[in-house]
Amino acid sequence: MASAPSVMTGRSGAERTSPAAPRAVPGSVQEVLEQAASTVERVDPPPTPHAGQWIYEKKLSASPGGWPKSAAAPPEAEPEPQEHWARYADPRFENGKEGDDRSMRERLRFLDELPDNPAAVLKKVRAYYPSGKGDHESEGEHDMRALSVLLESQPIPPQALAKLYRALAAVPGSEVTDHLVRDLAGRDALAVGHDEKGQKVRREILIDPHTYQYLGDRWIIVKDYKESFPGVGDTPDRPWKAGDLMFQNALLATGVVDHEGDRP
Repeated sequence: MASAPSVMTGRSGAERTSPAAPRAVPGSVQEVLEQAASTVERVDPPPTPHAGQWIYEKKLSASPGGWPKSAAAPPEAEPEPQEHWARYADPRFENGKEGDDRSMRERLRFLDELPDNPAAVLKKVRAYYPSGKGDHESEGEHDMRALSVLLESQPIPPQALAKLYRALAAVPGSEVTDHLVRDLAGRDALAVGHDEKGQKVRREILIDPHTYQYLGDRWIIVKDYKESFPGVGDTPDRPWKAGDLMFQNALLATGVVDHEGDRP
Protein backbone atom coordinates (compact mmCIF):
# COMPACT_ATOMS: atom_id res chain seq x y z
CA MET A 1 0.00 0.00 0.00
CA ALA A 2 1.36 3.44 -0.88
CA SER A 3 2.29 5.77 1.93
CA ALA A 4 0.73 9.17 2.44
CA PRO A 5 2.23 11.79 0.14
CA SER A 6 4.20 14.84 1.14
CA VAL A 7 2.65 17.79 -0.70
CA MET A 8 4.45 21.10 -0.83
CA THR A 9 1.81 23.02 -2.46
CA GLY A 10 5.95 29.50 -12.62
CA ARG A 11 8.07 31.45 -14.18
CA SER A 12 10.89 31.09 -16.70
CA GLY A 13 14.47 30.53 -15.59
CA ALA A 14 16.59 33.68 -15.72
CA GLU A 15 14.57 36.51 -14.24
CA ARG A 16 14.87 39.30 -11.74
CA THR A 17 13.90 38.75 -8.15
CA SER A 18 10.46 40.06 -7.19
CA PRO A 19 10.31 43.72 -6.12
CA ALA A 20 7.36 43.03 -3.81
CA ALA A 21 7.80 44.16 -0.21
CA PRO A 22 9.43 41.20 1.60
CA ARG A 23 8.81 40.01 5.12
CA ALA A 24 11.81 40.19 7.43
CA VAL A 25 13.56 37.05 8.66
CA PRO A 26 14.86 37.75 12.17
CA GLY A 27 17.91 36.04 13.58
CA SER A 28 21.23 34.68 12.35
CA VAL A 29 21.55 31.67 10.07
CA GLN A 30 22.48 29.58 13.13
CA GLU A 31 19.38 30.72 15.02
CA VAL A 32 17.05 30.21 12.04
CA LEU A 33 18.37 26.76 11.21
CA GLU A 34 18.39 25.65 14.85
CA GLN A 35 14.71 26.60 15.01
CA ALA A 36 14.17 24.61 11.81
CA ALA A 37 16.08 21.60 13.17
CA SER A 38 14.33 21.59 16.55
CA THR A 39 10.96 21.80 14.79
CA VAL A 40 11.42 19.02 12.22
CA GLU A 41 13.05 16.57 14.63
CA ARG A 42 9.79 16.46 16.61
CA VAL A 43 7.87 15.16 13.59
CA ASP A 44 6.96 11.46 13.57
CA PRO A 45 9.23 9.53 11.17
CA PRO A 46 7.63 8.23 7.97
CA PRO A 47 7.48 4.49 7.24
CA THR A 48 10.60 3.15 5.56
CA PRO A 49 9.92 2.06 1.96
CA HIS A 50 10.69 -1.51 0.96
CA ALA A 51 12.31 -3.05 -2.10
CA GLY A 52 9.88 -3.04 -4.99
CA GLN A 53 8.37 0.35 -4.16
CA TRP A 54 8.91 3.58 -6.05
CA ILE A 55 9.67 7.15 -5.01
CA TYR A 56 7.32 9.64 -6.69
CA GLU A 57 8.34 13.25 -7.21
CA LYS A 58 6.60 16.23 -8.78
CA LYS A 59 8.59 19.40 -9.31
CA LEU A 60 8.94 22.62 -11.28
CA SER A 61 12.27 23.52 -12.85
CA ALA A 62 13.44 26.52 -14.85
CA SER A 63 16.73 27.38 -16.55
CA PRO A 64 18.04 30.40 -18.46
CA GLY A 65 17.09 29.17 -21.94
CA GLY A 66 19.09 29.52 -25.13
CA TRP A 67 21.67 32.18 -25.87
CA PRO A 68 21.92 34.43 -27.77
CA LYS A 69 18.29 35.44 -27.73
CA SER A 70 16.61 35.85 -31.10
CA ALA A 71 14.05 38.57 -31.70
CA ALA A 72 12.18 36.15 -33.96
CA ALA A 73 12.03 33.40 -31.34
CA PRO A 74 8.69 32.86 -29.57
CA PRO A 75 8.57 33.76 -25.87
CA GLU A 76 9.70 31.01 -23.57
CA ALA A 77 6.87 28.87 -22.23
CA GLU A 78 6.02 28.83 -18.55
CA PRO A 79 7.56 25.82 -16.81
CA GLU A 80 5.19 22.90 -16.37
CA PRO A 81 5.26 20.47 -13.42
CA GLN A 82 7.20 17.32 -14.21
CA GLU A 83 6.61 13.93 -12.58
CA HIS A 84 9.29 11.36 -11.98
CA TRP A 85 9.38 7.84 -10.55
CA ALA A 86 12.54 6.16 -9.24
CA ARG A 87 12.97 2.72 -7.74
CA TYR A 88 13.58 2.89 -4.00
CA ALA A 89 16.05 0.00 -4.27
CA ASP A 90 17.73 0.00 -7.67
CA PRO A 91 20.58 -2.53 -8.09
CA ARG A 92 22.00 -0.47 -10.98
CA PHE A 93 22.92 2.25 -8.50
CA GLU A 94 24.10 0.01 -5.68
CA ASN A 95 27.15 -1.59 -7.27
CA GLY A 96 29.87 0.78 -6.04
CA LYS A 97 30.50 2.14 -9.54
CA GLU A 98 27.77 4.70 -9.77
CA GLY A 99 29.60 7.81 -8.55
CA ASP A 100 27.00 10.31 -7.40
CA ASP A 101 24.02 8.25 -8.64
CA ARG A 102 23.07 6.35 -5.52
CA SER A 103 19.74 4.65 -4.98
CA MET A 104 17.30 6.18 -2.54
CA ARG A 105 17.76 3.15 -0.28
CA GLU A 106 21.49 3.85 -0.09
CA ARG A 107 20.93 7.54 0.58
CA LEU A 108 18.44 6.90 3.39
CA ARG A 109 20.80 4.38 5.00
CA PHE A 110 23.57 6.98 4.84
CA LEU A 111 21.30 9.59 6.43
CA ASP A 112 20.34 7.20 9.25
CA GLU A 113 24.03 6.90 10.19
CA LEU A 114 24.88 10.61 10.33
CA PRO A 115 26.67 11.75 13.50
CA ASP A 116 25.31 14.50 15.74
CA ASN A 117 28.23 16.90 15.33
CA PRO A 118 27.64 19.30 12.38
CA ALA A 119 31.33 19.43 11.41
CA ALA A 120 31.45 15.63 11.34
CA VAL A 121 28.28 15.59 9.20
CA LEU A 122 29.91 17.91 6.65
CA LYS A 123 33.02 15.72 6.53
CA LYS A 124 30.93 12.61 5.82
CA VAL A 125 28.77 14.43 3.27
CA ARG A 126 31.83 15.65 1.32
CA ALA A 127 33.23 12.12 1.23
CA TYR A 128 29.88 10.68 0.12
CA TYR A 129 29.56 13.18 -2.75
CA PRO A 130 33.18 14.09 -3.58
CA SER A 131 34.26 16.76 -6.05
CA GLY A 132 34.82 15.48 -9.57
CA LYS A 133 38.23 15.39 -11.22
CA GLY A 134 39.19 18.86 -12.39
CA ASP A 135 36.37 20.44 -10.41
CA HIS A 136 37.61 23.59 -8.72
CA GLU A 137 34.67 24.12 -6.37
CA SER A 138 35.49 25.62 -2.98
CA GLU A 139 34.73 23.80 0.25
CA GLY A 140 31.60 25.94 0.73
CA GLU A 141 30.41 25.21 -2.80
CA HIS A 142 31.10 21.51 -2.25
CA ASP A 143 29.10 21.54 0.98
CA MET A 144 26.14 23.30 -0.62
CA ARG A 145 26.08 20.93 -3.60
CA ALA A 146 26.23 17.78 -1.50
CA LEU A 147 23.69 19.00 1.05
CA SER A 148 21.30 19.99 -1.76
CA VAL A 149 21.37 16.44 -3.12
CA LEU A 150 20.77 14.86 0.28
CA LEU A 151 17.94 17.26 1.13
CA GLU A 152 16.09 15.91 -1.91
CA SER A 153 16.07 12.41 -0.38
CA GLN A 154 12.57 11.06 0.22
CA PRO A 155 11.07 10.11 2.58
CA ILE A 156 13.74 11.83 4.67
CA PRO A 157 13.81 10.89 8.38
CA PRO A 158 13.13 13.94 10.60
CA GLN A 159 16.26 13.33 12.69
CA ALA A 160 18.39 13.26 9.55
CA LEU A 161 16.78 16.45 8.23
CA ALA A 162 17.56 18.19 11.53
CA LYS A 163 21.20 17.10 11.29
CA LEU A 164 21.44 18.39 7.71
CA TYR A 165 20.05 21.77 8.77
CA ARG A 166 22.57 22.06 11.61
CA ALA A 167 25.34 21.10 9.18
CA LEU A 168 24.04 23.71 6.72
CA ALA A 169 24.47 26.35 9.44
CA ALA A 170 28.10 25.22 9.82
CA VAL A 171 29.02 25.67 6.14
CA PRO A 172 31.80 28.29 5.85
CA GLY A 173 30.19 31.66 5.08
CA SER A 174 26.63 30.37 5.50
CA GLU A 175 23.96 33.05 5.74
CA VAL A 176 20.20 33.40 5.54
CA THR A 177 18.61 36.11 3.41
CA ASP A 178 17.12 38.72 5.76
CA HIS A 179 13.71 38.51 4.12
CA LEU A 180 11.47 35.78 2.74
CA VAL A 181 11.81 35.08 -0.98
CA ARG A 182 9.39 33.49 -3.45
CA ASP A 183 10.24 30.14 -4.99
CA LEU A 184 9.39 29.10 -8.55
CA ALA A 185 5.94 27.94 -7.40
CA GLY A 186 5.23 31.32 -5.78
CA ARG A 187 5.62 30.11 -2.19
CA ASP A 188 7.28 32.03 0.63
CA ALA A 189 10.66 30.56 1.50
CA LEU A 190 13.70 31.02 3.69
CA ALA A 191 16.79 31.27 1.45
CA VAL A 192 20.03 29.86 2.88
CA GLY A 193 23.27 30.21 0.93
CA HIS A 194 26.91 30.92 1.59
CA ASP A 195 29.08 33.94 0.90
CA GLU A 196 32.72 33.86 -0.13
CA LYS A 197 35.27 36.12 -1.80
CA GLY A 198 34.92 36.42 -5.57
CA GLN A 199 31.53 34.75 -5.67
CA LYS A 200 29.37 35.55 -8.70
CA VAL A 201 26.65 32.91 -8.42
CA ARG A 202 25.22 31.54 -5.18
CA ARG A 203 23.26 28.34 -4.73
CA GLU A 204 20.48 28.85 -2.19
CA ILE A 205 18.52 26.15 -0.40
CA LEU A 206 14.86 27.09 0.06
CA ILE A 207 12.96 26.08 3.20
CA ASP A 208 9.32 26.51 4.19
CA PRO A 209 9.22 29.25 6.89
CA HIS A 210 6.40 27.53 8.80
CA THR A 211 6.96 23.76 8.56
CA TYR A 212 10.70 24.03 7.81
CA GLN A 213 10.42 21.36 5.14
CA TYR A 214 12.74 21.51 2.14
CA LEU A 215 11.13 23.33 -0.83
CA GLY A 216 13.86 23.31 -3.46
CA ASP A 217 16.82 25.42 -4.51
CA ARG A 218 17.86 28.22 -6.81
CA TRP A 219 21.00 29.81 -8.25
CA ILE A 220 21.06 33.60 -7.90
CA ILE A 221 23.52 36.06 -9.42
CA VAL A 222 25.18 38.12 -6.67
CA LYS A 223 27.58 40.16 -8.82
CA ASP A 224 27.27 41.62 -12.32
CA TYR A 225 29.41 39.67 -14.79
CA LYS A 226 29.57 38.40 -18.37
CA GLU A 227 29.53 34.69 -19.11
CA SER A 228 31.81 33.80 -22.01
CA PHE A 229 31.64 30.75 -24.30
CA PRO A 230 35.18 29.94 -25.45
CA GLY A 231 35.32 27.56 -28.38
CA VAL A 232 31.67 28.09 -29.32
CA GLY A 233 32.03 30.02 -32.55
CA ASP A 234 31.25 33.71 -32.36
CA THR A 235 28.73 33.39 -29.51
CA PRO A 236 28.63 36.75 -27.70
CA ASP A 237 29.14 37.04 -23.97
CA ARG A 238 25.99 36.68 -21.90
CA PRO A 239 25.48 39.51 -19.40
CA TRP A 240 24.18 38.69 -15.94
CA LYS A 241 22.98 41.23 -13.38
CA ALA A 242 22.95 40.87 -9.60
CA GLY A 243 19.51 39.58 -8.66
CA ASP A 244 19.01 37.50 -11.82
CA LEU A 245 17.87 33.94 -11.19
CA MET A 246 19.80 31.36 -13.18
CA PHE A 247 18.34 27.97 -12.19
CA GLN A 248 15.30 27.22 -10.04
CA ASN A 249 13.79 24.00 -8.70
CA ALA A 250 10.58 23.74 -6.66
CA LEU A 251 9.57 20.44 -5.10
CA LEU A 252 5.78 20.22 -5.25
CA ALA A 253 4.96 16.73 -3.98
CA THR A 254 6.60 13.44 -3.08
CA GLY A 255 5.42 10.06 -1.95
CA VAL A 256 6.09 6.33 -1.88
CA VAL A 257 4.02 4.23 -4.30
CA ASP A 258 3.84 0.58 -5.21
CA HIS A 259 4.19 0.85 -8.99
CA GLU A 260 5.78 3.16 -11.52
CA GLY A 261 3.06 5.49 -12.76
CA ASP A 262 1.10 5.41 -9.50
CA ARG A 263 0.49 8.71 -7.75
CA PRO A 264 0.21 9.07 -3.97
